[in-house]
Amino acid sequence: VVMRPFVWYWAVALGGLAPPAWGSLQDPVLGYHNMSVKDATAMGGDDGTFLLSFSAFFRDDTTGDFRSHVGAVTTRDWRSFSEPLFLWDGKTGAGAAGTGFDGLCSPNLYEVPAEERKRHSSLPRYVLSFNSWSDDHKRRSEDRLFFVTSDVLTQWKISETQELARGLTDGMRAIDAALAWDGVAQRWIVAWKGTQDGLGTKTRLAFLAGPALSGQGWQFLPDGTSSPTGIPAMTLYDGSPSHTTSENYQFLQRGATWSLVTSDYGDGVPANNRTTWVYDLAPARGGPRDG
Repeated sequence: VVMRPFVWYWAVALGGLAPPAWGSLQDPVLGYHNMSVKDATAMGGDDGTFLLSFSAFFRDDTTGDFRSHVGAVTTRDWRSFSEPLFLWDGKTGAGAAGTGFDGLCSPNLYEVPAEERKRHSSLPRYVLSFNSWSDDHKRRSEDRLFFVTSDVLTQWKISETQELARGLTDGMRAIDAALAWDGVAQRWIVAWKGTQDGLGTKTRLAFLAGPALSGQGWQFLPDGTSSPTGIPAMTLYDGSPSHTTSENYQFLQRGATWSLVTSDYGDGVPANNRTTWVYDLAPARGGPRDG
């Protein structure tokens, strides 16, 4: 796992902790000889412990199938790490994400602000979202979004996973979810990359009114049409459209302004030269800045 500076910043900012001695660290901070790890998401807890979750790819000991997993470890100094707290494969275990999928990946951690949890006791503290992953398997078209909540940063149960944006991802390959609680509008918001016949691969945005994240009633964000698809106009500051595909989302709130942080992907974008973009979710500005 290679941690870029903005990941360090968010790990500290979200936890409100005194930072470790970042300057003495060297990438990669975490690696394994028997599995490939990527898609890192990190968060700091109240006691100075950081949780690092990631996608882990390795061969199944029983079948030999190459499978993706959602895993997590803890650390206090980013030099030594715990053994994995879990390595969920999507094939076994109870809950919505343990029902025979060929793998799980692309985790994203989110903490609901404390002041919002005081307003709504039903809001969870932490949310971990991810998706099923079947890139080389027959269920590829069924990749779905999932989430699980916890009030303790280091305790998660796959048996408590539920489907995310249920009802909107039918007939769609959905991956790379990020979600957040919008305290002003009193709703959950979620972004993901969706591939659907006739619409291609696009960013999707949706919302769920009220604090009950497990509830039904997800809707695509309005786009001025009678049948919104949740596909936003990804527009540059000069007014021209973005021609790259976005993925690996994260919501960022600055005062009353919400932004969507993405990385680009697609034809013409080399794997070693992908760019981070920040899209303001406001019609008046509505464009990215090179991150």
